[in-house]
Amino acid sequence: MAAFIVEGVAESAYDDEAPRQYRAGETLQDRPDVPHTLFRNCDPERPLRFLTIYALEPGRAYATEP
Repeated sequence: MAAFIVEGVAESAYDDEAPRQYRAGETLQDRPDVPHTLFRNCDPERPLRFLTIYALEPGRAYATEP
């Protein structure tokens, strides 16, 4: 999964790493090997808009059951 920041400023962190900010025009690449511990809008004055992009193998479901 990738998230393209369309508008605003997002803050994201994985596992015990320090949060990183992503601004409009930047892309955040998901890291499936570690827990995603933070994703938030860090600008109280403007909305955060982002586009998520998923690439799946043919025939594979988007969600899995535990």
